Amino acid sequence: MGDLYDQDVAPTAYAEQILLAECAVYAIATAICQLHDIYQGGLSQVYGSGPHHVSDCGIQTMEAFEQEILAIRRAITSIDPGLEACFNGTRVAP
Repeated sequence: MGDLYDQDVAPTAYAEQILLAECAVYAIATAICQLHDIYQGGLSQVYGSGPHHVSDCGIQTMEAFEQEILAIRRAITSIDPGLEACFNGTRVAP
């Protein structure tokens, strides 16, 4: 495989962008596979000492999820306002 993505070359063809997205998916899958043993070890350590009650925390509703998405969107577009167009047509409106 040649240097498809160099430091000064951005993917412009649709297939290149899809390939880049696939690379991201593979990177995430690789990290999950490599950390699986650590994850299982942590679970056995926590649950090996008896039952534990895990209280609810974090995002519990779709409204809370959408608020988090909006916060991320605002942070991204505050850095580069030109990226606002990338969010057109998404489910969560500003």
